[in-house]
Amino acid sequence: MSDGLPPTTEDIVLPSKPSRLRRIMVNIAFLLTVLAVAAVLFSLLTKRPIFPRRIFLKGMPKSYNECLISGYKQDRYSCIWSVSWAEKGKEYDKCVGLGGEMVSVDPGPTSCSLIYYIPNFTFPKSFEECKKNFGVDELNYPNKCLVIINTKKAYDKIYSQDLFAECKKNNGVEQEGECFIVFEKLPQHNRLASNYSDCVSFAGSPYIDYFEPLSSEAGITYEIKRCDLDYNSENTPALYRECIQRGGEIIAVSYGDKGISSGCKQYYAEIPPVLRPTLHPAVVWKFENIYKDPIHKVAVSKNRVFLGLGYKGIYAVDSQSGKSRWYFKTEFFDDLIVDNTGEHLIVNIGANEKIRLVDIDSESGKERWRYEMLKPDKSFFTYEIKDGEVIIIFSKYENNATQRLKQAHLGLNDGILKKEEPLSESILNNPDAWKKEIPFKNLIISNDNDGLKAVEQQTRTLVWNYEYPKSIKYIPSISEKNLIKVGDESLLLIWLGRKLIALQPESGKVKWDYCGLSSMQLLFWYTELSPGLMLVEGTDWNLYGLDLSKIPEGDSVDFFKNTELACK
Repeated sequence: MSDGLPPTTEDIVLPSKPSRLRRIMVNIAFLLTVLAVAAVLFSLLTKRPIFPRRIFLKGMPKSYNECLISGYKQDRYSCIWSVSWAEKGKEYDKCVGLGGEMVSVDPGPTSCSLIYYIPNFTFPKSFEECKKNFGVDELNYPNKCLVIINTKKAYDKIYSQDLFAECKKNNGVEQEGECFIVFEKLPQHNRLASNYSDCVSFAGSPYIDYFEPLSSEAGITYEIKRCDLDYNSENTPALYRECIQRGGEIIAVSYGDKGISSGCKQYYAEIPPVLRPTLHPAVVWKFENIYKDPIHKVAVSKNRVFLGLGYKGIYAVDSQSGKSRWYFKTEFFDDLIVDNTGEHLIVNIGANEKIRLVDIDSESGKERWRYEMLKPDKSFFTYEIKDGEVIIIFSKYENNATQRLKQAHLGLNDGILKKEEPLSESILNNPDAWKKEIPFKNLIISNDNDGLKAVEQQTRTLVWNYEYPKSIKYIPSISEKNLIKVGDESLLLIWLGRKLIALQPESGKVKWDYCGLSSMQLLFWYTELSPGLMLVEGTDWNLYGLDLSKIPEGDSVDFFKNTELACK
């Protein structure tokens, strides 16, 4: 461009083309920018953290937002952070000191959890608002929405106490350190549901349960459709009263716009045909378990049968008719025993580390007294009634033996602690404990790996021998309880696989057999109630009374003879 002349081709410098590597790097930078923008938008829309949890934050969170990074979001207004006892001892101790929830599994504690609540939380005013913005995601209960505030397990005690007070102002109910509000979708019906389909169509709470009847064998799992339906005393007073008349469960967790109200809950289940028992003529009564909850424990005395239904409560049933006499509501149930007078039913309704014994009047179902105490660390307990006292025995397993630690004595009539004393007894676990000799008239009956045999007491001469089938997997244990009286006749009852065999103890001949679902099936026989009455829990969760005297000789009783669960 010198001398004012036009530029020549030699004077023009052309821009160089970007290298291939440079183009790739530009494209990658553009893609990362797009992804970052998308991640931010996703986080804003879903209110979830962009990065995986537990990456940046170590140690105990100090706020709700920090909990979202290292904990997990429980619902739309709270977050839970947990620490393992095994991995981080100091943080675990700090969590316990703040009142965190301890989750324990024998032999010791495993974790501690704290709750963090979202800042500036405002309580919802309706089911729709709760379901949309706040409440617990109850997938199994689509027609309910819960808001729960717990001050004991909260990290920020002052803020949680403010929320607790606000919860009570909004008609929340206080129970064991929690305040909770339940918002329900109002039912659109004018009669009680009569079955599972009604319950679902009436805005009940449907869910799926699973049942494995052959749990001790290579079993089959069946799907049980369940549905719970509440009737509110404010919104549907006529249905509420009718529900109570039909034996529904009275609850106090249903709330409408008018404030606190009572509710009545009914339970429905759609049981597959294969699980519906084919009843034998010897069945003399049936107790309808309206809660459709498995029967966990049974105790008997005089004319009563006491049934523990896990998380639902305890029933008293007339042993002659199968009719319900009373119902005792509990949130948790572990064990029950009855004294030899038949007046005191002692029930443990404690959970985890706490013992909570309740004395229930066996005739009225009213609570007499209640006693609470904590278990010693890494121990378990049993209790018994003896000489007018309730004796609680604390033990632990150690070196293949049961080490008894101490025992506490409570007054049977008042539940007052009389004394505590240490124990140093050690009970070795005997692998041959199933081997036993039973005296019967002039015979001694015993069992071994091959079968049962009876010998004459004086001469030890073999009188009879009953060989076990080669197909059974477990050798049955026997005791004096296996010998029962049915009218004027004695029977020796033993479990062999799925069959209960009734032997004539004089000859060793089979009188009859009963086919159960497994040897673990809930099944009892009692002579103090009625001569030879056997209690059987069906796969429909109802209880059946079977009169053993009405089973013909040579008969095979099979509740499931018309189904695939029949004994082969």
